[in-house]
Amino acid sequence: MVVEGGLVDGDTCLMAVCLFEELLRTGITVRDLHSMSTDPSYQALYAIRASLGDRQTDELLSKTASRVGVHRFRVSESAETTTPASLTIGATGGLCTKRVSDGKEN
Repeated sequence: MVVEGGLVDGDTCLMAVCLFEELLRTGITVRDLHSMSTDPSYQALYAIRASLGDRQTDELLSKTASRVGVHRFRVSESAETTTPASLTIGATGGLCTKRVSDGKEN
């Protein structure tokens, strides 16, 4: 199956910013996005660069990254034992509170 990409009517700069924000929030770095936008395999990013030019694309990417940041996380597992913690749930205004760990009313 072949999926064709290209430009559609609308604000290319706005769509570029939206796409950059989404990809940055998934953990893709600015460096990787820059590389992807010069690769025809990434048709939307490549079309943005072809339409806006190198300078404007790099400026939009840089500004978006400085505003949004790059979401990074790490998942790790540990064999350490954990200590149970008490969780207190309360209604607004302190009308009722119940300690979940022992089931007793406060």
